[in-house]
Amino acid sequence: MAETLLWILPLVPTATALAMLTTRDRRILSAIDVGSSAVLVALTLALAREVEAGGPRSLGVLRVDDLGLVFLLLLVVLTLAVSIYTVGWLRQAVAVGNMNAGTLHFYFALVHAFVATMVVAVLADNLGVLWIAMEGTTITSAVLVGFHGHRYGLEAAWKYIIVTTIGISFGLFGTVLVYAAAAAVQGGAGAMSWSAIMQVAPALDPSIVRIGFIFVMIGYGTKAGLAPMHLWLPDAHSQAPTPVSALLSGVLIKCALLGIIRFQTIAAAACGAAFTEEVLLVFGLISIVVATPFILAQRDLKRLLGYHSVEHVGIVALGLGFGGTVGTYGALLHVVNHGITKALAFFAAGTAIARYGSRDMRAIRGLLAVAPIGATFLMLAALSLAGMPPFSIFVSEILVLRGGIGHAHWVAIGIFLAMVVVIFAGLLHHAGAMAFGRPSAAAGRESEAWTPLLAMLLLAAIMVLLGISIPASVDGLFRRATEVVVG
Repeated sequence: MAETLLWILPLVPTATALAMLTTRDRRILSAIDVGSSAVLVALTLALAREVEAGGPRSLGVLRVDDLGLVFLLLLVVLTLAVSIYTVGWLRQAVAVGNMNAGTLHFYFALVHAFVATMVVAVLADNLGVLWIAMEGTTITSAVLVGFHGHRYGLEAAWKYIIVTTIGISFGLFGTVLVYAAAAAVQGGAGAMSWSAIMQVAPALDPSIVRIGFIFVMIGYGTKAGLAPMHLWLPDAHSQAPTPVSALLSGVLIKCALLGIIRFQTIAAAACGAAFTEEVLLVFGLISIVVATPFILAQRDLKRLLGYHSVEHVGIVALGLGFGGTVGTYGALLHVVNHGITKALAFFAAGTAIARYGSRDMRAIRGLLAVAPIGATFLMLAALSLAGMPPFSIFVSEILVLRGGIGHAHWVAIGIFLAMVVVIFAGLLHHAGAMAFGRPSAAAGRESEAWTPLLAMLLLAAIMVLLGISIPASVDGLFRRATEVVVG
């Protein structure tokens, strides 16, 4: 059963992408979109039960374990939320001319092709297939970034292609080096399989693996948005259609993080955990420090959220760099918490932008009076991103902090806390200024569509639940995933 699900999972969005090309009716397209995403969630839940009962499952170059399952569940939940959100968002976007009704079938086809490549990236056991899938996400998502067709969107798409393609080429070189080290031990059989490499990882040449991991950090770190390779991320997030921005920030950069973690486990076994932790610690701190001034000075709402992705990806890297069970658990939990919260933030931002016709936060005032429900969700997402209790990000940040304290990384902890306090103040200033005050004359006052509100309610409920009390089944999954990473 589980093996069958492994090949069906990527087939579902692929078949959906092809089906989207057969009709141009917006309602039919939206129905197929939501239905396919719901099927993907149901299949993933069935696969999760199989893995919990029988352990990791493999089928050719595809494999799922508890670590991959964390990322897969995040992917399918956000895909469903995006599909629900898109129904109402698309109606408004077509009405005001932001989306062309004649090209909607291409848009939906590209979205599901994008989802298919991310599913393959998460399920890939073969490191070469992982790289190909990550390159595939670039091709599909770059077209979506520039889908509006205006100048700035096309510039962002080209910048995204150029930066990430150059970056991912470093990832390919790192993959080749790890393959060479594994082939020298295994004789070529299974030298590209992550699970097979892990069985012989302690015997690999540490000097080759060490160089390979650094190249992988640069390559996959570019796609993850780690500074200083993050240059594509704020532009792509700000110019893409809002549902695509949610997928880019909520899922795509997490797929790249999974690639880094896969190679981290190999390098830690071959070179010692201290080496990988130092590299991750450096990249994590750089990302948090670099993002801070841009968050404070930002005026574009979606670019602000883009720089917050740089910050929070840095926090994940910091947790992995602190290492140990607590730090790693906190990092994996932060992957999910940030993905859920950031998608909610982009959804709420889309509501604000639609009402005011601008991404400039100086033009968005009095949102609570204009769109009270959307403004409430925006404030909730902002409070969570700022690390306020009882929201989910507070929990994972505390766990990351505990991981650092447990290993006495006092300098890193000091820098982390200083940046978090500054970002907290800056984000609350931005969010408060948009939510309160007198609405500008440009603010629209039409009723809020119910499907975007439903999508935001779904994500907000998950965000609060993970902040108040993590369910036992979810906690068990994260504990098992942590064991995969720490060994």
